Amino acid sequence: MKTPLPQYQRLRLRLRQTPALHPFHKEALEAWKQGGCRGLVVLPTGSGKSLVGLEAIAHRGRSALVVTPTIVLMNQCYDLLCTHFDQEVGVLGGGYDHVEELTVTTYDSAYLHLERYGNHFGLIHFDEVHHLPGKVYSHAAQMALAPYPLGLTATLERADGRHALLPDLVGPLAHEQGIRQLSGEYLAEYRVEHRQVDMVVEEGAAYETAKAQY
Repeated sequence: MKTPLPQYQRLRLRLRQTPALHPFHKEALEAWKQGGCRGLVVLPTGSGKSLVGLEAIAHRGRSALVVTPTIVLMNQCYDLLCTHFDQEVGVLGGGYDHVEELTVTTYDSAYLHLERYGNHFGLIHFDEVHHLPGKVYSHAAQMALAPYPLGLTATLERADGRHALLPDLVGPLAHEQGIRQLSGEYLAEYRVEHRQVDMVVEEGAAYETAKAQY
């Protein structure tokens, strides 16, 4: 099978709004750059991981695809890109098949369409990248020609162990900071409490079924 030629473009991206980056955002972005603009960044939930993605897109100035786990997150990402970039944004998924130099999609749609569009993007930002190594979704990365992949998540590990595939799919771990490192200054302080809940047999069975599916 003949490998398709790259069709992604160099872009002159103008930021309508410049994200206010904290030092840990800048550290993560610099580490990704030092790794050849490819790799994984792990930051806690609520720390503003999406700002790293915006800056990565602006820095590389290439046609970019942002892949999200759900349609709700895809719509949020669409609004974020429209707010920050003076560039039309395409949508691939949720009933839309509109590809632009900046495009948002879901993992489901990426798997379905990247055989056709995989050579259109120079940068791919995998949001919640721990979803990517699934037996189906991993093909999305394999069908993409983008030389600049970025994977963002708060938790790399998967129960099935397939997170071990991420360095091959996206690149090595570039930067990681946990919630304990950022709480108190950038995130609210917290405490963890474990509460035991008694369930009847039927509830317990339903819980275990749902937990296995998750």
